Amino acid sequence: MSTGGVKFGEWLPDLPDLDNPGLTEAKNVIPSDRVYKSFLPVSGIGDALTAGPVGGVSAVDTSGNGYFYAGTLQKIFIRSGAGWASRLAGTATTASDGYWSMVQFDDLVIATNYNDAPLCSTAGSASNFTTLSVSGTAPSARCVGVIGRHVVLGDTSLTAAAQNRIQWCAIDDPRNWPTPGTSTAQSV
Repeated sequence: MSTGGVKFGEWLPDLPDLDNPGLTEAKNVIPSDRVYKSFLPVSGIGDALTAGPVGGVSAVDTSGNGYFYAGTLQKIFIRSGAGWASRLAGTATTASDGYWSMVQFDDLVIATNYNDAPLCSTAGSASNFTTLSVSGTAPSARCVGVIGRHVVLGDTSLTAAAQNRIQWCAIDDPRNWPTPGTSTAQSV
């Protein structure tokens, strides 16, 4: 009984090419039931962005519906049906060689591009992105991530001396950014 695939050894690109018991290269295939099967390309459906993407994230709302956000140098978009809808009032000032770093924390989609203050929007919302911090000041940063129950901004732009540093929000509160080194920051 044929499974419709070609049997080859395990994909072992870390081992030397000589006497390798597996494969060192496996292009356009996916592993399935101990064989590799053809991986069909994704077919494009719908409109393209108005400019080249420089960052994106997929997000899930509280009902389990999925969304895709993509940033260009000047805007943030959400995939809406076969097209894209802008979710940024005004224009961002992403550097010509810059990018958006995006992450989801609970129901918030958070985006940063280093030049502008970090932004957020509720996943799947028809509302535009707004400034992330409601309390304190979230620093502009090159990257954003989630560690435990904290949103963490990295390579901040607070001062030249603060580059390559990280700062995090209050626990479970990505909209609250206490001033580093204060008693408030130490207690949240």
